[in-house]
Amino acid sequence: MKKYHMNKRKHNNLTLGSVLKGLFVVILITIVLVYVQFQARNFIQGPSISISTPYVPIQNEQRIILEGSVENIVKLTLNGREINTNENGDFSELVILENGYTIITIHAEDRFGRSEVVERKYVYVERNE
Repeated sequence: MKKYHMNKRKHNNLTLGSVLKGLFVVILITIVLVYVQFQARNFIQGPSISISTPYVPIQNEQRIILEGSVENIVKLTLNGREINTNENGDFSELVILENGYTIITIHAEDRFGRSEVVERKYVYVERNE
């Protein structure tokens, strides 16, 4: 006849030390994940363009200065012409409006090929003096 033995299970007793160690590991992993996400925010967000020049579509001046700032870019163009920014990402460009209707296109691109485009439409009307 076969004898069947009941296996005795060993129960692990939770101690304060083991709970604290587990909690420490969970907190450490959470901190690392939050830090990685914070550092990756620029890669996740992509390029951004902010124009600070007030938008007045009907212009009496033929020359306007277009100012703004960009973030997370490797290339910035104004109507297809590459423009530069300072170390803070700020730019300032003189734009000469054509008689009548002019479209200004600002295109920013990041290192992953993602892009943002801002388009402004102006109508230049000569002053009658």
